[in-house]
Amino acid sequence: VLDRCRQFTPEKVFTMASHWIFFPTSADICENRFVDITERCKDGQDIKFESDEYGTLTTEECQPSIGGDNAYFDFYDADDWERLDMGVFGPEYDNLLTDEQRQKYREHMKIQLAAAKKWRRTVLGEGMDKEEYKTQTFVPPLVACSTNAIPTTNQFLRRKRYILSSQNAKTRKGRSPLNTYEYDYRNGRSVPGDGGLDYDRCFPPSFVSHKRVTLDSSHANQSTFMPC
Repeated sequence: VLDRCRQFTPEKVFTMASHWIFFPTSADICENRFVDITERCKDGQDIKFESDEYGTLTTEECQPSIGGDNAYFDFYDADDWERLDMGVFGPEYDNLLTDEQRQKYREHMKIQLAAAKKWRRTVLGEGMDKEEYKTQTFVPPLVACSTNAIPTTNQFLRRKRYILSSQNAKTRKGRSPLNTYEYDYRNGRSVPGDGGLDYDRCFPPSFVSHKRVTLDSSHANQSTFMPC
């Protein structure tokens, strides 16, 4: 799927509900899995960066972590997505979507984000301690399956785009057609996983009743999974 994911452009992905549950709910939980390396690049540090390249980067060994500033934002706030020109709010879509269409995306997104954030809290107990979870929620025991045999990228890089446009092109909103930021989904840290999800992040906290099952199959060969 990842090798073909250009077919799943933002305006299509926004209609899919399940992927919203992947996002962390705080900077602490995000850790250094989403980092901004703009300042390091300005200082002339040589950091491999493949701008907006999609698909998995196959390596035999796990790659080390890349240092940078924690780029966490409130993933569950549609206004933050718009502030950062992410997804359908990016200038790439200024001439493809009307203001009315964008507003419909925003309204739909808010519904999905609220449901996803509630799921992370009630099912995974994220942001709760053991006693709070036990008194406020009830979830049947889970079986969580994950692979730990394939190096899997679990750190994504961001930097500000140095040249927004080589021409004076503007969108209908008066913006450069290129996004303010560019992203690298391939060259950050990689850890044991299934090629799509890293192993350690596929399980709920210890106080959530669950059984762990370790697999050796790749992400593409798994029909179901329980992400965290």
